[in-house]
Amino acid sequence: MSDVLELLERKRVLVERRQWVSTESLPEIERELRQINQALSRIEMKDVSPIAPE
Repeated sequence: MSDVLELLERKRVLVERRQWVSTESLPEIERELRQINQALSRIEMKDVSPIAPE
């Protein structure tokens, strides 16, 4: 669970920073945000139990 909290905190910081950075820095921030979103999706997929066929 601490991994999720760390990722969400990092994402919050990046989203906040994105509002104030120069346009040259935006691609790097966007790349990091995509990586965080992908990591969160992987964690979510692990935590979802498979649906049994009826």
